[in-house]
Amino acid sequence: MTEIEKLEQAIAAMEAQRDTLGDGVVDAALAPLREKLGTLEAQHSLPEHQRKLLTILFTDIVGSTQMSRGRDPEEIMEIMDGALKSLAVPIEEHGGRVTRYMGDGFKAIFGLPVAHENDPELAVRAGLQILDVARGYAKKLESEHQIHGFNVRVGINTGLVVTGGFSEAEDTVMGLTVNLAARLESAAPPGGLLISHQTYRFVHGVFDVQPMEPIIAKGFEKPVLSYLVERDKPRAFRTINRGVEGLETSMVGRELEFQQLLEIFTNTIQESHSQFVTLVGDPGIGKSRLLDEFSNWIDLRPERVRYFKGRAAPQMTGTPYSLLRDLFAYRFDILDSDPAPVARQKLESGLSEFLDDEPQMKTQFIGSLLGYDLPDSPHLLSVQNDPGQLRERAIFYLVQYLCSLTQQVPAVIFLEDIHYADIPSLEAISQLASECAGSRLMIVCLARPVIFEAHPNWGREPDENGSTYTSITLAPLTQQASQQLVHEILQKVEKLPQRLHKLVTATCEGNPFYIEELLKILIEDGVILKDTAGDVWRVDLDKLLNLRVPPTLTAVLQARLDSLPLAEKITLQQAAVVGRIFWDAIIQVLQGETQPPTSVLRSISQRELIYPHPTPIIKGTYEFTFKNSLLRDVAYETVLKRVRQAYHAQVADWLVEALQANGRVDEYSAVIAEHYALSGETMPAADWYTRAGERAKAQGTPLEARRFFDRALEYIHPSDRERRWRALLGRDEVLGLLGESEARQQDDEALITLAREMKDDNRLAEAYYRQGYYVNISGDDRLALK
Repeated sequence: MTEIEKLEQAIAAMEAQRDTLGDGVVDAALAPLREKLGTLEAQHSLPEHQRKLLTILFTDIVGSTQMSRGRDPEEIMEIMDGALKSLAVPIEEHGGRVTRYMGDGFKAIFGLPVAHENDPELAVRAGLQILDVARGYAKKLESEHQIHGFNVRVGINTGLVVTGGFSEAEDTVMGLTVNLAARLESAAPPGGLLISHQTYRFVHGVFDVQPMEPIIAKGFEKPVLSYLVERDKPRAFRTINRGVEGLETSMVGRELEFQQLLEIFTNTIQESHSQFVTLVGDPGIGKSRLLDEFSNWIDLRPERVRYFKGRAAPQMTGTPYSLLRDLFAYRFDILDSDPAPVARQKLESGLSEFLDDEPQMKTQFIGSLLGYDLPDSPHLLSVQNDPGQLRERAIFYLVQYLCSLTQQVPAVIFLEDIHYADIPSLEAISQLASECAGSRLMIVCLARPVIFEAHPNWGREPDENGSTYTSITLAPLTQQASQQLVHEILQKVEKLPQRLHKLVTATCEGNPFYIEELLKILIEDGVILKDTAGDVWRVDLDKLLNLRVPPTLTAVLQARLDSLPLAEKITLQQAAVVGRIFWDAIIQVLQGETQPPTSVLRSISQRELIYPHPTPIIKGTYEFTFKNSLLRDVAYETVLKRVRQAYHAQVADWLVEALQANGRVDEYSAVIAEHYALSGETMPAADWYTRAGERAKAQGTPLEARRFFDRALEYIHPSDRERRWRALLGRDEVLGLLGESEARQQDDEALITLAREMKDDNRLAEAYYRQGYYVNISGDDRLALK
């Protein structure tokens, strides 16, 4: 009996025990069996020979011969076996397979038998962990065997290889890709991880790398570019540019804008003069791609640069300083699942690096502004009733932090989708740019043209402190650039019909995202055909002639969604309700399953509709993001309203449960309130809008606080006096901060009426006191006197 047959038999036996053991026990037992069966079936189905994109990792122990001198062979064998077993653990943990041990090292492969969309990244993470394991093993050898200088080196390359299948006992992967990986390993410094340019193209923006001297490798005409990987970036975020079917495309038609960014960066560094740039363009026009290419260029510069990155999201628009908080959460690796003390400690540790004088006090002002709970801070007592002073001092300390930082190292701040950003964040960012005018700080914002509807002078006003503001508008690609992009995407098609060029240029209006999505439809519909090996594609001219093309980008995205298998379409719709960023754990809840839909999410990711994120902001989950916010919007609109309401309620419940455990749920009170409001559950919506208002008031944003209290009062029934009292009281205090005396007078009278209806003397006294009365309601003396 084969191993596959044994597994099938075991699965059938477990299924027969459901009535006895229960679904939970059986499902838990079956999960690893089915995963193993799927792997074996994938191995079994591999053709005799095929070409695949794989990532190859080589590692060896440095100076093993010298370590062996004067020692018993049995002792050396024990040391080497233990070392190699320990070093191989990260390979398995990251989805790779060790295929050959070679004395003092081994070869590993990522992408066989099952490929993952981020195999190169997983291989690099495994390589970094191997170096960590080696450092720990070196300490062990020093203490137990008095052996000093144990070290390893790692080389990684990604590329097409020819394989004759895959088995436990046989290593049949061949080609120059393998040879180059081995050469990179031998060229790596002890304790170093060296990767090729091919691997770097897949992982740039995720790791800090140092360009190295090109290496000479057998079989390659020119020296090969190589990079030393130093560490992973904290909460790296980037746009993944895999093109179509995993093929990377170069940036097309943005040479002038790219050059403009390079010149601005150079001026920032050389002149110590802050620069504020806004890239403006329609959805899908290429803003994120341009920013990604610019970030990649900076990565390879000789200067060390400190990165800050943040992204606004529609669900966070009403949350004060949410974009600013996102900026520092990414920089200091603050996860949403971190308990409140851990989040505060990470923020304080990060900011203290460049706040020399009273860093704890300054950090607590900044943290309070960003929305972190600091209930016991003695430093904040003086501003408890003065939110304006809280904001003023917090921004002042942030300016100090950035100016001190940029004296030592240049800094760049990248902000995506600022058209969704909350107003306090935008105001704070503008102020930071102005007051850091004489620093080596470059801020780059990405926005749709709608930014100018709410903020007509955004990024255009002259600054009295001397900061330079530049607005760069990305126009649609020219016809020539559009055709060039088609060639880039369909690089495997031997001869592109002229009709296909005309179809794309006439339909897509120079929008790169539109072009890419349209070509993906043509592939999925069989208009563009791939051969079994995947090396040469062709165009079915008959189908091309009879093709009816969706007239807009939205229609193209709708067509792609409609063509998906039902399970994938439903999963995308559920994800869209969560937001542009979502987690497998919440999708599991929405689907009512005992396990997350891992295979479905992987399939959607392989279609390049969503991308996985290696470091989720909620521990214990896998995080994904929609490739484009427009795609998320289209998917959301396809959900029936009654179904959408049920999903929103489940999302809100999940967020409350997930965030309450770490004591930080109030940071997302506005988001939770919005989900409850969209679900139609008015009482929870009112409660969370009230909490959001109280939080916004404490952060020094009275306008946002008033809006939240207004929303709360919309959802509170007149008979629900307790909830109405709390929301009215909060709004009354905010109106006082805003100086709206007439509106506040109306709220004061409403509070008096409400207190009388509740027959609550203490609240009645408080309501009168708010109108300037001294109140005595003891005994029969119920007189209110001014």
